[in-house]
Amino acid sequence: MTAKEIMRLSPDARLALEARARVGDDMESFVDCVLLMAWKAVENDKNVPDEKKEAAYENLLEDVIPAIKRGFEREIQNDSGRNN
Repeated sequence: MTAKEIMRLSPDARLALEARARVGDDMESFVDCVLLMAWKAVENDKNVPDEKKEAAYENLLEDVIPAIKRGFEREIQNDSGRNN
């Protein structure tokens, strides 16, 4: 999902996304759930003015998305080493 899609999720869609991520069968849902948690943190941060929350979230994702990808790549490498 894109940052805009994450920010626009309804409460029911947020719950459904979190449920899919907890099942663990779908890596994309897990990543989207991490991004949702990041948005919720920004959304609930009283130190960030409402009009700057979207920009703050998009800036945060510039760091979060590469870190998630690095973590997954590392985990995949570890798993393939264990399976040999």
